[in-house]
Amino acid sequence: MNAGGTSVWARKPPRDSGRGSPRRRGAGAGPSTLQRRRRERQPSSPRRRCEAPPASGEQSPENQRSCGTFPAVRPAVAEPSPEADRSDGSRRDVNKPSSSSRRDYRDWYSISVAAMRRWLVLGALLVFAGVAFLVLRQWQKYDLQMRAVRAVEQGEQLIEEIEEREDSALLRADNLAAWENLDKARQALIDGDYALALDRGSASVRQLQGILQKGEGSIRFMTVAGNVEYRRGERGAWKRAREVSVLDPGDWVKTGSDGTAEILLGDGSTYTVRPNTMILLGGDKATERGGGEGVSTVVEFGLVDLSTAARASRVATPQAQARVSRDSQASIFYDRDAQRARFALFKGEEIEVRSTDGEVQTIGPLQQVEQVADRLGPTKALPAPPQLLNPVDDQEVDLDAVQRLTLAWQPAPRAARYHLRVSENRLFASNVIEDRNRRKTSATLGLRREGSFYWQVAGIGSNGEHGPWSEPRAFRVAALSSVGLVADDVPPPLEVEEIQTYGSLVIVKGRTEPGARVRVDDEQALVGLDGAFDKTIQIKREGWATVEIVATDAAGNETRKRGRVHIEGF
Repeated sequence: MNAGGTSVWARKPPRDSGRGSPRRRGAGAGPSTLQRRRRERQPSSPRRRCEAPPASGEQSPENQRSCGTFPAVRPAVAEPSPEADRSDGSRRDVNKPSSSSRRDYRDWYSISVAAMRRWLVLGALLVFAGVAFLVLRQWQKYDLQMRAVRAVEQGEQLIEEIEEREDSALLRADNLAAWENLDKARQALIDGDYALALDRGSASVRQLQGILQKGEGSIRFMTVAGNVEYRRGERGAWKRAREVSVLDPGDWVKTGSDGTAEILLGDGSTYTVRPNTMILLGGDKATERGGGEGVSTVVEFGLVDLSTAARASRVATPQAQARVSRDSQASIFYDRDAQRARFALFKGEEIEVRSTDGEVQTIGPLQQVEQVADRLGPTKALPAPPQLLNPVDDQEVDLDAVQRLTLAWQPAPRAARYHLRVSENRLFASNVIEDRNRRKTSATLGLRREGSFYWQVAGIGSNGEHGPWSEPRAFRVAALSSVGLVADDVPPPLEVEEIQTYGSLVIVKGRTEPGARVRVDDEQALVGLDGAFDKTIQIKREGWATVEIVATDAAGNETRKRGRVHIEGF
């Protein structure tokens, strides 16, 4: 280009696209951080124009940068001095760390090993606590679920018993809430709401048990020990008896070789069904088989001890019928194979026995009559019940100090020998000792283990007449020597769990200190090894009455509790 007669050439500098060398960065990448910092540090200067080279052909470095021409060999770069110029003319030390380096250094922290260990232990404890909490919650949920399942199952069993009754439809219509609660419990169990299922299931069980137990004239099991079964009517299936089971007229009850059951009738009478016995409870079938109206029980075979209350009871065998007066204790036995029967009155006014051919025999207290086929024999006197002497009731025996215990009783009138039995069950369903030919009025027992035991004696006449049993007594065998003798002035605990009334009968159940004695209205109750007790008493007056329960421990400390009951239909 010519300007004013002077020839000047210029080379356009390459445009800075910011992409840098493609060998160093990828295509399209912007300037690096280092390049930007270098540009910021360089002082701004006006752009120089590219001038023509001189005749010598050598260009200054500034002209070379402007024109974009560089020598073939790159000059060496001088080392920076410890002190370099800043853009503002001040001096700085290049060996001193910059502020950005100091900031990077402050971002790091040091932690001691002890502190690290403490944090690790704390973390482990937190993890353990969390796991334990989860396990506890799972166990609580499982326990709640199992309790809810048991409540629903028990409710279903009670409904099955109610549906077997003739008036089941009427009972359901009158007590619809019990069925509704059970349905809610089932649905809550399906939904996983176990708390609601347990609440509704328990409410249903309480209502259903009340339905089965309420109403005058109901029949129920009071106590069941060993193999005891019952059947609804003539064609029902045999079921295992439970203490909550309610019976209807026309039901059958049978016991095995180790089974005994106490049955409470609606009029307050109590029947004790002994081993290997089967009976039919009232109803039209009992009237038909007993040969008369008002028959309460038919003894098909076996032995039944009965205690009547405010009304007389009619008990029959396949070949005779007996009317037992009120407030009496009696025993009726029938051998089906030999067709032999025995009717005995231990306490009360009389028993009137009538055979199927019309023969009548009346017996008084401590008398019995036997029947062979259709013929009644003469009355026979029975031995009186023996009076027990030693040990006293509820005596505690130290097994470490005493290995033998002597049982003694007074001689009974008209007794030629004695029948002694010792059992761990107050109903004597299965006996530890059974001696039917005891000639002496004492017996020595060898003590080998701890436990609570019951014993009683009956006299047997010279012709084999079996008299009534004595009142049972209990003794407890325990290892007491290892327990120090400490002055005891603390009353025993006494918990009354249940008081039920059936006519004039009152059943009291509860729990006290093991080894303590319990009396209910001055009547001795039998206390188990675990402290559980139950007692049936009779109150011979209508209206409200107070029942007093007294627990006495070995040191003589007493705990008293009272309860009010209402007696109806005496």
